[in-house]
Amino acid sequence: MSKLSDADAEQYETQHWIEVALDCELVSMQERDLIVTAYENINQKLNAMMSKATLFCKIAKK
Repeated sequence: MSKLSDADAEQYETQHWIEVALDCELVSMQERDLIVTAYENINQKLNAMMSKATLFCKIAKK
């Protein structure tokens, strides 16, 4: 669960830097839109995985 949460935070940070790159005219609006759409898809998948983590994460037995 921790790794999924970390991955989600990283994708939000990447989206932020894409916005900065757009403001600095390093990427076009079209490039930004493509990247943000991909990251929104990743966000949805990560959130789905987090909400169903008990289905695929096993608790280690001591």
